[in-house]
Amino acid sequence: DRFNELLREDARFSPKPGSLNTELRIFALIRLGVDDSREIAELLHYSASTIYNYKVSVKNAALGDRDRFEEAVKKIGK
Repeated sequence: DRFNELLREDARFSPKPGSLNTELRIFALIRLGVDDSREIAELLHYSASTIYNYKVSVKNAALGDRDRFEEAVKKIGK
């Protein structure tokens, strides 16, 4: 819910209970401190460019400054 608050209403996620889609997995890792796209790609078995593309698409839906979106994600729960 806190992650969705950072996004435009039309871009919010509503995954099935107990599961995360790829975008949410990426930003969950970022929230946990893994912010290197290559490392995220290794963990999720994607290419670094795929991770980059997912991140850009989510950041483009941000309500605030898209350049500070990852920092806002890291502050969730703190």
